[in-house]
Amino acid sequence: MTPKISVIIPVYNAPADISKCIDSLMSQTLEGIEIIFVDDHSTNDSIDRIKAASEGRRADITVKHLQTPKNCGPGGARNAGIDNATGEYLAFVDIDDWVDADCYEKLYNAAKRANADICYGHVTIEENGGQSIARNPLVEDGAFGDDSKEKFLLNYVTYFYSFIYSKSFVDRNSIRFPELKSSEDSYFEALSLFRSQRISHINDAFYHYLIHGDSISHQRDDNRYKQKFEAFARLIAASADEHRELAEYLLIKKAYIVSSIEYLRNNPDADKTTLEKYTDELLRAIPNYKSNTYLKKDLKTKAVVSLLTSMPKAACLVLPKILK
Repeated sequence: MTPKISVIIPVYNAPADISKCIDSLMSQTLEGIEIIFVDDHSTNDSIDRIKAASEGRRADITVKHLQTPKNCGPGGARNAGIDNATGEYLAFVDIDDWVDADCYEKLYNAAKRANADICYGHVTIEENGGQSIARNPLVEDGAFGDDSKEKFLLNYVTYFYSFIYSKSFVDRNSIRFPELKSSEDSYFEALSLFRSQRISHINDAFYHYLIHGDSISHQRDDNRYKQKFEAFARLIAASADEHRELAEYLLIKKAYIVSSIEYLRNNPDADKTTLEKYTDELLRAIPNYKSNTYLKKDLKTKAVVSLLTSMPKAACLVLPKILK
C-alpha cells in the first residue's frame, strides 16, 4: 500500500533531546506514513539513538534509514530522501523541531480534496520559552493562478516546513534542493510555489520551529550571504519569463535585506564595509533592481533598500535600534 505522506528528516549530529520530534511523528493520527531519516555522516551516536526511539512503535508507520554518499548538507540529504520516498506527498521536519499530532491528517485531506500540488499551514516559532506565529497568506483552495501566486509570494513566510508537496509534482518538475549551506530550503519552497498549479491549506500553525543559540540565523558567518544570493539567483534562472521580476523581488527581500538584518543583529560592531559588500552582490545579481515593479510598490522595503544602499553607515546605527 502506497504511503500517504513521506516525512523526510535530515540528520547530522542530532541534539541530545530528539524525543519531541520523534514522539510527534509517532503520534500522528494519519495512518500510512513513511518516515525517512537521512544520516549526513554524523560523527556522534545520532542514528543509534533515533533507531532506538523510533523503530517498532507503530505497525502502520514505515521507518527507513538512509545515508548520503558523503557529507553534503541538509539539501543533499533531503534530496536523497525525496529520491527514496514512496509517499503520495512529501513533508520535511528537522530533528530538533516537532509537529502537531493531527497535522498530516489535516494536510493530506485538504490536499486530496483540492487535488493540490502543495498544501500549506503556518508555523509556531518556539524561542526562549515563548511562542509566536508566522502566518502564510490565505488564498482560495483550488487553481493557483498568477494573481493568487503573486499575492502569496509577496507575503509568504520562508518556512518550507509549513507545506506538504505532491511527490509526482516535485518529480515531474525536477524540483530538488541545491547543495548549499543556506537558503536551499527557500529555493525549494519558492520554486514549488512558482511551478504549482493547484494549492490548498489548513489554518493551523502545526509546525513548531525551535530557535536556539545554535540556530543558523543566530550564528556569525560572514560568508552565508553568498549562499543566500546563490540560492535566489538560481531561482531567477529557473523561473519562467512571466515570473522573473517577482523572483528578482524575492532576491532583494529574502537575500539582500535578510542578509543585512542578520549581519546587523549578530554583530554589535557592525561596519558599513560588509553592507557595501552585500550591495555589490545585489548589483551583480540585478543591476537594474531599482526598476523592479514590486519594489516600487512596496514602500517599506524600498525605504530599507535605499538606506542600506545609499547610507550604509547610517544603516549600521539606525537599523539595530529598530530591530531590538
